[in-house]
Amino acid sequence: MRMDPDDKSPVTTHALKASSTASDEEEQLSAARTPILLDAPLAQSLKKLGTEHDLDLSMVVMTGWGAVLAHLSSQDDIVIGYHHSGSGALGSNEQTDDDILPLRLDLSGEPNTSQLLQRVQKMASRSMGRRGFPSDSIAEIACSPLFQIAFRWDNKASLHSPAPLHVDLELQLQELDNEVIGNMLYSSDLFNPDTINRHVGYLYSMLQAMTADVNRSIMTANLLSQAERDLILREWNDTRHNYPIHLCIHNLFEQQVERTPQATAVVYNGQSLTYVELNERSNRLAHHLISLGVQPDSLVAICVERSLAMIIGLLAILKAGGAYIPLDPTYASNRLRDILAGASPNILVADEPGMQILGAAAMSSLTVVNLDTLLDSDNKAKRHSGVTPNPEIAGLTSSHLAYAIFTSGSTGKPKGVMVEHHGVVNLVMSRPDAYGATPTGNVALFPSFSFDSSVVDIFTTLSFGGSLHVLSDDIKMDRIKLW
Repeated sequence: MRMDPDDKSPVTTHALKASSTASDEEEQLSAARTPILLDAPLAQSLKKLGTEHDLDLSMVVMTGWGAVLAHLSSQDDIVIGYHHSGSGALGSNEQTDDDILPLRLDLSGEPNTSQLLQRVQKMASRSMGRRGFPSDSIAEIACSPLFQIAFRWDNKASLHSPAPLHVDLELQLQELDNEVIGNMLYSSDLFNPDTINRHVGYLYSMLQAMTADVNRSIMTANLLSQAERDLILREWNDTRHNYPIHLCIHNLFEQQVERTPQATAVVYNGQSLTYVELNERSNRLAHHLISLGVQPDSLVAICVERSLAMIIGLLAILKAGGAYIPLDPTYASNRLRDILAGASPNILVADEPGMQILGAAAMSSLTVVNLDTLLDSDNKAKRHSGVTPNPEIAGLTSSHLAYAIFTSGSTGKPKGVMVEHHGVVNLVMSRPDAYGATPTGNVALFPSFSFDSSVVDIFTTLSFGGSLHVLSDDIKMDRIKLW
């Protein structure tokens, strides 16, 4: 807390996001201005608020500006160079044109309007003793500016000839005919007009909020205009897009097989399969799984090392109507057994390393499909005669499960998260919009297939005609080989 202006903690310069970067550091900045008008009812309400807290109108408006800066910068320590031409603001008639006080506003602890004005009143009255010290000399000794934002209240100033700008932002105001008028001066090298127009709008909103409820936290004031709220809540969140909601995720792959049958679909350690080859092999395994009783929403565990067979197995389970449960054989055996116990699948698709890590006891109640035996080798698969059709699963819809991935279990036992086909299709079809391109080139599969980000890599690539490169564990861990 910085309740005492004698606080010796370092001054924090503002962290407002500039629209651009100034090319030169000049004593007098290239200035632009945006007009400001606080109508008579608001000005009178602010005057009344000031009277209740022993502050004049200028100090109340400056406090509101400081609160806006706190919102914009996410800082609770705001320093403003305060200039008041005339008496009353700090209880003195002796201020001169060059008498600018660095006033430090403490907004820590989310004070309400009344509390913040009380802090400002105490800080301002104590700051009178420092009026004799030229702030530019202090800044020169400190080798850093005391403030980059200023507030000038001058009832004698010309609105058409504002004072020159020596800081990033300066609010120049005066009271005229019961209204408050003036300009927001800003460095056009740093800010664009749209940004400053928004800042001015935030000032209006803040001052209205301060007069509406003095007991409300200053940091909970709603500064956004209706247009900005609509932009954030409606336009930016309007992410709806059309996608084939009736299709399952493997249907997208099958459509791609029709488009690019001879394109390379998957690569692993120098071996590869075209789209038509991958489809043929996964179809053969899918029909075998169907013969074992796999049907829509059947949970089928798969424990396979990173390989071509891993991708074949995933597609086959989906084509058979089942939902796959990925078990990475590099994971701890206890975790894999916990997942098996929690999911209670009837069928396990595994290779030799997968069966080894699970152990005979964990597999004793399961029907185990040995991929090494079933697929055997590339040569035997290529000699297979005839075309294996895509399975037609009666009753399978996009509302059936596609997979169940288990959480890390860091707070207890792993917990399964079940995902339906339409959700995966939605995700995959949104990728071109998100990235501005379709993955028609080479795509590296880096994550474990037990990690849900693998779903995007695998199925987006195979749905849009890309080549999925399954990285071996040794390549993943070697940055030279990886790149």
